[in-house]
Amino acid sequence: MRAGLRSMAYRRLLGLGAAAALVGTAVSYGAPSVNAVGPTTSSLTAELQHASNGRAKIALRHETGAATFVGGALGSPLQAAGGSPSVAARRFIDHYGLMFGVSKPVTDLTEMGSFDAGSQVTAVRFQQRYHGVPVLAGEIAVQVGSNGNVLSTSGEALPNITVDTTAQVSATDAANMARNLAAKYDGVAAELLTTTEPELWIYDPSLIGADGPAGARLVWRVDARTDVGDVDRLVLIDAQSGDVALQFSQREDALNREVCDNNSSSTLPCASPVRVEGGPPVTNADVNGAYDLSGVTHSFYFTRFGRDSVDGHGLKLQSTVRYCPTPSSADCPYLGAFWNGSQMVYGAGFATVDDVVGHELTHGVTQYTSQLFYYGESGAINESMSDVMGELIDLSHPPDAAADRWLAGEDIVGLGAIRNMANPAQFNDPDRMKSPLYFGGATDAHGVHTNSGVNNKAAFLITDGGSFNGQNIVGLGEAKAAQIYYQANASLLLPGSDYRDLFNILPQACTNMIGTAGITAADCLEVTKAVTATEMNQFPTTSGAHLSAPVCDAGSVLGTALFTDNMENVASGNWTSTSTPVNGEWNYFSGSSQSGTRSIAAEDLPNVSRSTLQGQFSVAVPSGSTYLRFDHSFDLEASGGSYYDGGVVEYSVNGGSTWSDAVALPGSINGYTAVLYSGSGNPLSGRAAFSGPSAGYQTTRINFSSLAGSSVKLRFVLGSDNVGSASGWFIDDVSFYTCTASPGGPSPVPPMSSLVPARLLESRSGLST
Repeated sequence: MRAGLRSMAYRRLLGLGAAAALVGTAVSYGAPSVNAVGPTTSSLTAELQHASNGRAKIALRHETGAATFVGGALGSPLQAAGGSPSVAARRFIDHYGLMFGVSKPVTDLTEMGSFDAGSQVTAVRFQQRYHGVPVLAGEIAVQVGSNGNVLSTSGEALPNITVDTTAQVSATDAANMARNLAAKYDGVAAELLTTTEPELWIYDPSLIGADGPAGARLVWRVDARTDVGDVDRLVLIDAQSGDVALQFSQREDALNREVCDNNSSSTLPCASPVRVEGGPPVTNADVNGAYDLSGVTHSFYFTRFGRDSVDGHGLKLQSTVRYCPTPSSADCPYLGAFWNGSQMVYGAGFATVDDVVGHELTHGVTQYTSQLFYYGESGAINESMSDVMGELIDLSHPPDAAADRWLAGEDIVGLGAIRNMANPAQFNDPDRMKSPLYFGGATDAHGVHTNSGVNNKAAFLITDGGSFNGQNIVGLGEAKAAQIYYQANASLLLPGSDYRDLFNILPQACTNMIGTAGITAADCLEVTKAVTATEMNQFPTTSGAHLSAPVCDAGSVLGTALFTDNMENVASGNWTSTSTPVNGEWNYFSGSSQSGTRSIAAEDLPNVSRSTLQGQFSVAVPSGSTYLRFDHSFDLEASGGSYYDGGVVEYSVNGGSTWSDAVALPGSINGYTAVLYSGSGNPLSGRAAFSGPSAGYQTTRINFSSLAGSSVKLRFVLGSDNVGSASGWFIDDVSFYTCTASPGGPSPVPPMSSLVPARLLESRSGLST
């Protein structure tokens, strides 16, 4: 039944049949719709600027043109005083919600609650809904001062939603799929896992920076976990097709290392405490460390921000020390610590380290405030928030020696420091977005521990100052830095926030607090310098993050276009599809493309399959430099460092009798990302392939020069195993061409239009051919 539902839903969007080609529909991502008789986004922008004396700062989401952030300035609030925080925020968002892409904010934005963010600021959060179904990461937070002034607004919404909210996949099937995936990816027996009651949500990967085709879809949201919390995986199942739309582990670890011993147990939760509030010390150093340092962390949050425990309401701080997943020598001693959603859990020796305890408890604070997802950039910010607060606690209890300042985990016996926040590169972490150390792979939930280095560096600069990347920054000191970061987490950050959001949020958190905690307007300029120095408003350029490839190498220019297809002409006859089973065929897709409106895509199925897209053309390779260049985006099943489903590119020089791997030709740029797992039935198992999620579209270039004199045929092959699925593989802008030497030296990269025949360009622009 699942395969039938998947095929039915997918075919509504795709079409590449023998008899006819069907063009699917997709959600429009233009500017937010405007009611002709109501205000427009431009008029609302002008109104805000007038209200704030021209000092409002507005950030727009580049995909939609909708606002993601509106910040006021000292003495120039976005909206004047009026009523309680809830009333003031409701009035503001009802009027200005259109700027965020919500055409009917009165009905489509529901208040989630008010949160005391300290420093006389209250954050009122709103959840976007469509026909009553919540939108994942579709949240807007309005920050209101003690006098009722609206100080700033942050968040994202999904404009122009058009989704069928009737599920075709049952909640029971979704729960079973989530349980089986968690069992496979986390290496536990399915019977040890429980699932939350599946809930219908609307999901678009663009809201959280996840991979996969753009566009809203209805999903079942399921959390699969063990009773002890050492497995906690969020799974989104497409409620129409049964595909896995997104999945990642939500367990927030302090370390990513494991060693061996055989002494501890896995008993959780904490049911028989050996030391309780007011009780005397015991003989075990781990027990005393967890007790004492959780008290230190509680005092840090309470005395500085008025926050009583992680939830703000006196939640009992439970800890379990000397934990091990199993009593085997392969797992003990457990070299790490984690927050499992309700308590702290430590391996032997970790509960005696102040920045580790502060780190884990801050994960709890984040759970009850911003709720940052533990995935991608939001996960890196989540991890960094714990690093920052853990280190600020460490610096104050007692003050660190100069040599240990900004080192994370330096007191862990037998290990020592795992990160250097002042110099992230020491541990191969990036200190800015364009650092070559920025992690672009799929492991570690897209690098949440590594890429935390960007904000870690910013926190160091904000606190201690320094010269970095063209900016000379005067440090604000530990007390002010703590206030700003707490304000950002408690008031402005939201589940899907990324580094471009944080670029605006940190300076605004400072601005909202001018006049309190000794913070001045001059301090906020230094915060702006720090986020600028760390390039938070820019995209990373490392492999796997945002990949491109030159058309020709330096010193050469474009020669002859031998074959091009931008996938816009569905009647071109350039491609045929074969699949075993038949529901895995390749199809033209109108929901994801690098250029124009279409790509050709194949779904990553949850069963053993082999899907082939074969070109119905041959290319005579001339002497000299000849290249194949194509753009593609993929989300193919992978988890925990293992790659299960993937795609390869192959060529034939004998008319299709035999095929060879094209990426294996010398000189390939942006080639395969993984080696596929063997033993799961995937027909491509054991081969190097494209697998996991790509960070949007990337360009691969393959050098065919070594095949000069041959007539080459081309095909793309996608293989999947017997459990699990993902969005699939999307191919666009395929070109064979030559490059020739340029006596004048390096030439600029020509646009894609120079590789596309006029007939196809006309088709893209809507002209008759």
